[in-house]
Amino acid sequence: MAIELEFLPLDADELPVSKIFTVENNYKFLYRKNSRHDNKIYCEIRDNDDNIIYTTRLIYAGELIHAVVDGLDIGDNKIIPFNIDDLLTDALSDDSTVTADNLERVKQYVVTG
Repeated sequence: MAIELEFLPLDADELPVSKIFTVENNYKFLYRKNSRHDNKIYCEIRDNDDNIIYTTRLIYAGELIHAVVDGLDIGDNKIIPFNIDDLLTDALSDDSTVTADNLERVKQYVVTG
């Protein structure tokens, strides 16, 4: 079975930022960093009427959406932030937490398959 990866562009310099991504359907993703405490990245997903339907913190190599949510349908896709270089090695990089400091290496990918 083949796995497809689609990159969702996000840059630490643009935070906070709102972007519309199509993952099965159009959703608005609002990203913020906790600059007061730890620089971790948080995400709100909104529907077409701008209602918040899901909020979460980006977890390294973990699914962004890890619950069943009414009104949020991304099909069989998964959105996972990780460092693509980790696929080529036996050990994980030091990027175990997604922060504004490592967002240039840790990217969000839509994983299908």
